[in-house]
Amino acid sequence: MFSSLRNYALAALCLPLLAACAGQTTPTPETLALRQMCDELKRELFRDPVVRSFLIYPRCEPGVVTLNGSVRDYDGWEEAGRIAAGMPGVQRVQNNLRILEEDSLYPNVE
Repeated sequence: MFSSLRNYALAALCLPLLAACAGQTTPTPETLALRQMCDELKRELFRDPVVRSFLIYPRCEPGVVTLNGSVRDYDGWEEAGRIAAGMPGVQRVQNNLRILEEDSLYPNVE
């Protein structure tokens, strides 16, 4: 009796997990390639001495990269767009980056 009760309890715990997994699909090669390109773009943006930012959040779609977030100055804005445009398969870059004012970088510093 305890064995069957344990099996029911185990089934009750596992069914929601199985149901959640059933709705997932395997990513297509195109989706995987976009994710990989977006990850590489993030690394390149961080490595670049002009940009070097954790505050840029790229969104990658087929042929288009959208840059959101902020950079310190116009040079960073321009360089981030150039790096994104140089990624394989990118045909257009939507640069929505905000340029932070010097005062907002160091608040309350006199």
